[in-house]
Formats: sequence, C-alpha cells, structure tokens
Amino acid sequence: ASQDLGKAVDALVFDQVCTATDTVWKKAEPVAAAVKDALQERGIVGKAQHRIEWNYDGVDCSGVVDLFCPDSWQFYELKTINDCSTSNIVKQIELYGYDMQYAAYAQGLLMLDSNEMGAPLGQFIFVETTAPYDVRFVPISQAMAKAGQDRWLEAIKLWAKCMRENVWPGRGDFTAEPSPYRKKQAADDWINQ
Repeated sequence: ASQDLGKAVDALVFDQVCTATDTVWKKAEPVAAAVKDALQERGIVGKAQHRIEWNYDGVDCSGVVDLFCPDSWQFYELKTINDCSTSNIVKQIELYGYDMQYAAYAQGLLMLDSNEMGAPLGQFIFVETTAPYDVRFVPISQAMAKAGQDRWLEAIKLWAKCMRENVWPGRGDFTAEPSPYRKKQAADDWINQ
C-alpha cells in the first residue's frame, strides 16, 4: 500500500510540475521572442550559457555567462523585470548586486583568456515580463563597474577568510523597528486626519 501511495504522490507531483512548467513556458515564450528579436536586430551571436571557472587569490570562482561573444569580446546577462524604466533598472542592478556579477564575470573571462583587447565589455539585457515586452540593452558606467569590482573583491576576501578559518558569520539577531516608510505613512495618516 505504501508503494501505491508513493506512486500516487509521484504522479501528483509530476502533474503539478508539468502544469507549472507549461504555465511558466507560456509566460516565457513572448519574453524569449522579444529577446531573440532584439539580439537579431543587433546582429549579436554568441555562446549561450557559457560556463567559466577561475581562481583568484586562491579562491575558486565560477559562473555561467548568459551569452558570450568571443569574437567581439563581449558578454551579456539577461534580466527579467516588471518595469523597464531607467530608474527601476538602476535600482535592480544595485539591489541584486548585478554590478558585482558584472565584475566577477569580467574578471573570470579576462583571467581565462587574456588578450590584446583587455577586459571584456558586458551589458545587461533587461526585458519586461509583460506586454509590450520592452527590451533594453544596458551597459554600466565606469563608476558602477568600479563599485561592483570593489564589492566583488571584498566578497572574495571574506570568502577566503571564511574558508581558511572555517568561521561563517551570520548577520546576527536584531530587534525589528518600523521602517522609515512605515513611520512616514503613519505621520501622513496623522496629518490627514
């Protein structure tokens, strides 16, 4: 009986995964089409999901570059987003550390294939997940690249220290306080009474 239950659960999970996958695929199709069209319009062709592994200062690093074009020495990272406005894209880059990812991949590609062109150039490709599926190619400024590189190098140092000492510090406990947003909202509510 337990084998039958196990088979039933497996079938149920399989059906749910297939349904979820079908739903996700249906939502992903127009997004993928928009990105494909944008790449074709720009004549961009390269190696998709290009895996890189390198060692920096004794730290093993790895990543998967979404699209690498060895001939032009450029790489592209695809990011989905609800709102492709300039301010939202910058917010996402900073919030999710995409500038640090950029620095890591630029370092890895350069260390694996140092050539006369210097550091590889990267761009983010942001695509909206709803119609009209706007696609924006977004290089980062030298200032943002430098900030990402500084954060990346700090992360490598911290990782090396943790590996060396086998000590993995967390963020620690804290007492939660209302956020500045919540305080402003309460003040606005009080003023509007």
